[in-house]
Amino acid sequence: MNPVVAVSVLIVAISIALVAWHIAEWRAHRRTEIAEGERQFAWRRYRRRLQASSLIGVVGGMIFASRWVVAGDRFTTHPIVAACYLGAVMVLLSWVLLLAAGDAISSRNFFRAEHRRQVAEQIRFQAEVLRKAQRAKTSASDGGDGSE
Repeated sequence: MNPVVAVSVLIVAISIALVAWHIAEWRAHRRTEIAEGERQFAWRRYRRRLQASSLIGVVGGMIFASRWVVAGDRFTTHPIVAACYLGAVMVLLSWVLLLAAGDAISSRNFFRAEHRRQVAEQIRFQAEVLRKAQRAKTSASDGGDGSE
């Protein structure tokens, strides 16, 4: 098998698998009870990842088609056409990279904020436990029964 065909088929197959995975993940998110902010984050992440995965498949198809457009198996392609075609492939790959970078930054920011929220909640909980322990200790030292 021609290496270009093998690579392009592999890229398209990976793209299809990624798209199926993202769809299944989104459906699972829709079935669960989650906060509205988390649901919005999951929706935006789903859209970014679905777009990137689909574009990877398009690039795989363009790599396959490059056999005729760029290599010119049956005819000679004008160099400008070949350059524009390869430029389009590069633009799509750049867009995929930008989507991936945006996804990474967005995920980092979301989970960092979520972590801060959980830490603040833990601190509030610990403060409440300490207050109740202090009250119980004070109540016990005053001769009370320790109940509130």
